[in-house]
Amino acid sequence: MPLCQSEVENFYHYATWMVENRELESLDDCLKAFRKEQEATIESIKEGLADVKAGRTQPFEEAMAEIRKELGFPEKQPI
Repeated sequence: MPLCQSEVENFYHYATWMVENRELESLDDCLKAFRKEQEATIESIKEGLADVKAGRTQPFEEAMAEIRKELGFPEKQPI
């Protein structure tokens, strides 16, 4: 499957980081991990779109209020 320029650039940055941080040593391992992460990202996006289509959504302000509460942050103050 041919790659577009942005995919090549993304892989270059990914592989550079992985090798510099000793996460992976070979280019083949980097490519396999990169593709696996891409597939997982695409699957997550598909799941999110299915949730939206099925009406499993939450208003932004409501979601942020729950997150603030879970993390122990103060309630949002009106400006």
